[in-house]
Order: sequence, then C-alpha cells, then structure tokens
Amino acid sequence: MSSFLDAVRANCEISDARDSGVFSLCTLFLRLRNLYKWLHGLEPWQEEEPPVLLDWIAQQEASWDALASADFQRLPLAGRTFDPFAAAEINRLLGQEGREAVFYGAGYGRSLKAVFFLGRIAARRTVAGVEVVVLGEEAARELASPFALVQDGIVVCRRQPYRYALWDWIQEGSAASGRAMRYALAQHGLIDVNGEVAVARLRERFEAVVDWELEAVIRHEIGELTAMPLDHEGFSRLVRAFAASPVELVARAVRDLLADTHPDGTLGFIVAQQRRSSLGFYLATLDGMRRHVAGDLIAACERFLAHDDWDRLGREIARCRQWLSGLAERLARAADRLAAEPADRVRSLIESEVLRPLGLAQG
Repeated sequence: MSSFLDAVRANCEISDARDSGVFSLCTLFLRLRNLYKWLHGLEPWQEEEPPVLLDWIAQQEASWDALASADFQRLPLAGRTFDPFAAAEINRLLGQEGREAVFYGAGYGRSLKAVFFLGRIAARRTVAGVEVVVLGEEAARELASPFALVQDGIVVCRRQPYRYALWDWIQEGSAASGRAMRYALAQHGLIDVNGEVAVARLRERFEAVVDWELEAVIRHEIGELTAMPLDHEGFSRLVRAFAASPVELVARAVRDLLADTHPDGTLGFIVAQQRRSSLGFYLATLDGMRRHVAGDLIAACERFLAHDDWDRLGREIARCRQWLSGLAERLARAADRLAAEPADRVRSLIESEVLRPLGLAQG
C-alpha cells in the first residue's frame, strides 16, 4: 500500500496548493494549525509553540508554489492505476485485497476544492436504512477535511477531523456570550460550580462527548440523502456556474438546513430523542450563511433553551422547513434554466427571487 498511500498524500498536497485560496486568512490558519496537529500526533488541546508553527506554515506555503499547477496523480493499486476520483472502484478493490478495514474517499467539497482521504474503518452500521461508515485513524487528508459526507450512497463520518473541529468549537463558543455552547456542555456535566468550562473534566470525557455528538452529525448526512426540491443535480449545476459566490453559499445553506429539518435529519433526530446537548451544539455551531438563512429556526431553538418545550420546537421546525422548501424550489427552477439561458441572466433571477428577499443582493 505504500505507493498508493504516497500518491493519495501527494494529491492532498496538490489540492491544498491549488485551492487554499478558497479559505479566508483566519480559516486557513486554523485549518493549517489542525493539519499540523494531525501530522504530529497532537491532541486537539495541545498547542505547538507559535514560532515552530509559523515556520511550518511558511514551509507549507512555499511548497505549494511548486505544486499549484501540478496534475493529480493516478493511484497505483494491485498492479493497476486508477483515476483519483474513482473511489467506488478503489474501495471495491481494497475489499478484494483483504483490506476491508480501509476506506478511501475522494470528491469535491465547498467551492469545488478537491477532497481526498484514507482512513481505517472504526465502525460500520445501518442508520435509517442507510449504510454508515465511521473512520478512526487517518493516514491521508487535505486541509478542508469535511468530517461527514455522502460518497456513493454511503454516509462517511471521519472521527479525527471531527475531534479537532469539536474542540475548536467548544473553545470559541464557550467564550463571551456562548449561551448555547454552555448549555450543551452543561448537559454533559462539563460546567463547574463557577459557571466555567471544566477543562480537565472535558479532556477526561472528550471521547464520550465526541461519540455522543457524532450521532447528530450522521443524521445530517441522512437528511442530505432525502428527496429535496433542489436535488443534487440542480445543486451541482448552480455550484459549477457560481462557485464561491453568494449563490453557491445560499444554495448550500438551504440544502443543509433542509437536511437538518427533515424528520430523519439532525433536528428531527434531536427532537425525537430529546437530545438537549446536541441541540445546544447545533445552535452554537450554526454559522456563516446557514445562520443568515436560518433566522426563524435559530429563534425557535433559543426559545427551547428558555422553555424546554419539545412539542413546540417540533412544530416550529416543521414551519421553517416549509419556508426553506420554497427557497429551494426557486433555486431549482433557476438551476433548470442554466441549460438554456446565460449564467448572468440566471444570476439576476436568483438575486431577485432569493438573494434580495434574504437581504443579500447588491445594489
């Protein structure tokens, strides 16, 4: 597997060299910091000395200059070579070679950044009729490292990237006025008598918290697989035409929120199981365009934190889902028009029917 692994790692570096610009400077630094921790076997709460980390980042950026125009490498395996995006075929061959415990991932993430990873399968099960694979230790990853995705109809959850993300969320969300994060941590018994995060206890219980909260993450991907007004094909057309623009960000946010509000999705699962900690984490980590689009949904979750009324929350989630479906239908109609009309005309339509009502259109 050594030459196969080397090629996967090389493609991860090429992806980062090509597309690190899709991240803001702050986000890029945070992702590089976590990539460093992963490469050096550090726990999420372990921090390198700033000069050492900054020197390593400078070396990474220098290496990207030489790789920015490189082509992705074909992957050698069992005497053959494969296109790096032929994940299903590669995983079938890995199974035939007696390596069922290894899973290879490849695809495109936000702003069409290429995503590659290779990890060991920690668990495999069926959730709501869908095959779910949970990965533990990973041998290859790139900067974006989405910790949950759907690949070839399989929900893939990556425990290592999730551990780093969850720790960062807790540190950021528990500062200042992080009411929702403190609520979530309190459900796990991680707020001390002074109202502060019990850091030592958090480290001791961290793996249990990760496993518990990962269930809600899995349910988001289950929700993604359900029928939506803006289906995967229509969404892909919008992303290809308007990558890294407000159109992509809104379309992605609408699909994410529809997945969350589906009865089998994140919020449906949280309400059905009355998972208070997961609701707190959900509210605390709802950011970016999702937070902008989900105004009424946020208000409903915040009311729950005050009144603890699951029935009311369920009704309000259903109403939010109906409104989101309307946005998705408008985006789907726009996606259909891309086949016959110029992208600029379709963009104008989306601005008038979707972005402007959301307060996002320019002018």
